Amino acid sequence: MSKAQALLDAHVAFELAQWTDKLPEQIEAETNAFFEWAQSTPLNKLSNAERVKNAAQSLVVEMPLPDSIAELVGGIAAHLVALPVNKETKLGDIVSESLLEDSVEQILALSELRDAIIAGSIESPLFTMLVSDILYNGIRDYLAAGTEKLGAVSGFLAKGAGALGKQIDGQLEKRLRGYIKANAKNIARQSKSFLQTSLNEERLRELVDEVWSIVAQANLSVADVLQEDELKGMAAYGQRFWMELRQTAYFQTLLNEGIDAYFASYGEKPITNALADVGVGADMIKAEASVLLPAFIEALVDTGYLEELLKRRLGAFYLSGSAGELL
Repeated sequence: MSKAQALLDAHVAFELAQWTDKLPEQIEAETNAFFEWAQSTPLNKLSNAERVKNAAQSLVVEMPLPDSIAELVGGIAAHLVALPVNKETKLGDIVSESLLEDSVEQILALSELRDAIIAGSIESPLFTMLVSDILYNGIRDYLAAGTEKLGAVSGFLAKGAGALGKQIDGQLEKRLRGYIKANAKNIARQSKSFLQTSLNEERLRELVDEVWSIVAQANLSVADVLQEDELKGMAAYGQRFWMELRQTAYFQTLLNEGIDAYFASYGEKPITNALADVGVGADMIKAEASVLLPAFIEALVDTGYLEELLKRRLGAFYLSGSAGELL
């Protein structure tokens, strides 16, 4: 055996021991070394907005997504929906009253948004059509009910009730719908004023309490109303929606502006600042690595991959001409 090969084998054995027998020490040392470096290195030194935007363009916007993704997501969703725990768990079990109250306060604080939603909803053609149909049907049913009561007085009036009913369904329908259509804007304006006055903070809290008293005891199961093929169809639609959305100028503008804003905030700051603001610190890395790495490294060793990796990386040097000249 050549001296170079002997050194290579010894170095590989040493590295294997470092990543197996001395793994805890390695995790401690490497994590400390990384965070010491990250503490003194700004994010812009590691990367910049343009490079990240180029990567995002490739990975987020352009990367093909096979149809099997939707099939996979739909299958997992169907499995989760069918789990017995959904029928055993109530909404109130996962949403505490304090969380609900905080959510309500957040919504109440958005008064301008609430008014805009009310205004936008009422001004929509759908709202006008809905209110018009409700008014028409309500008036028609009221008149029809009234004529039926009058018809009970005598047979003559009873016949008149039938005639009037047909008249309502004919000429009066046209006039009634015409009147409602002509006053649609006024109806919408009154509806807007009513909702903005009625949906005050006190009333909204009361409505939430009333609804919560009913839905808090409802279980989370939707298996009775959503079948597996429907879930897979929703997953396929979601993938199609995402594929089209990511190609729009709107999405790409948001993506690029978001990256620019992130680097404007963190680019000149140490990498540790960016990590800390998402809850990542040295102690967390050490704790998670101590849980996840042992089994991962063990699998790499048992399958021979780690040893072959080390031989490839180190062999390139030890078996090179440069190393041979030194030896």
